[in-house]
Amino acid sequence: MPVPFRGTDVADLCIGPPAVGPFLDTGPVIDHRPGTADVRVTGAVALVLGMALVVVASFLPWAVSGAVARNSYEVGGLAGRLGLGGAGAARTVLEVWPFLGPACVLPVLLVALGRWGTAAAVAAVLGVATAALAATTLVVLGGRQVVGVRLDPTGPAVLLVGAVLAVAGAALVALLRPHRPAIGGNRTRPLFVAPAPDDSGVPSAVPTQRGTPHR
Repeated sequence: MPVPFRGTDVADLCIGPPAVGPFLDTGPVIDHRPGTADVRVTGAVALVLGMALVVVASFLPWAVSGAVARNSYEVGGLAGRLGLGGAGAARTVLEVWPFLGPACVLPVLLVALGRWGTAAAVAAVLGVATAALAATTLVVLGGRQVVGVRLDPTGPAVLLVGAVLAVAGAALVALLRPHRPAIGGNRTRPLFVAPAPDDSGVPSAVPTQRGTPHR
């Protein structure tokens, strides 16, 4: 007559000697919920596309002087020469703006290297900063002329779209990036444990849930 067993985990089944059998490394636990990988890839695509739009927007028209359209780098250079940057945040933006392109390439490279969390953090910072700049430019300078130069909304509008897209992609990548949680502090446990003999000297055939002998 078959002897009943309790538990469904193969690691809990008792098979005869040796006392301790081969060890099973449970390894990293990855989130395998349906659609998680697809959503993470979608977030990465949105992040990369958003960063690309931010760079493209910087070369689009930002201002019109007479019949000449100027991109953001030309506008920044003109503002610096005319002393319109002032001090504080505006001056800082003018100084770091030429490095926008290399900065936007960084999260793309991090995604390619599998550094999901770092890529999301960098893209989020860049996205929030450029979105704030684009929104401020559209609200403050829209419809105004400064020294014969008026705003062209094309560049700031595309910049705002790219920045929002990058932040949304960064959020998806950060929330659904692969993780390796620890399992009980030690992920290695015995696969087979021999049952201890009972009082009659015969090994018990009914293990407990944790693989310890049942008396």
